[in-house]
Amino acid sequence: MTLVPYANTQELMAGGEAIAAKLTVLTGYVITTSAPTNYAALVEAMGSGNAQIGWLPTVPYIVAYGHRWSGDPAQRCRSLYLRVHRQRQQDR
Repeated sequence: MTLVPYANTQELMAGGEAIAAKLTVLTGYVITTSAPTNYAALVEAMGSGNAQIGWLPTVPYIVAYGHRWSGDPAQRCRSLYLRVHRQRQQDR
């Protein structure tokens, strides 16, 4: 999971690791967290397949989608959401 570059990287990583831990529990997938130094690196990680989950603001999302890297990032987000939702329903 790749997070948006932010001034306080330690705080960002702590929050990201908490989200990754919960996603790992809910999905069964091992989720790791990284915070690239800039948006270009985030888009590149998504496009090259080094990040399957990315928190992208609008403009970097449009750039990534415009390059058609690894399919539609929004579709991957929807797929993950549906897997998590199904898992939560099964756990109830």
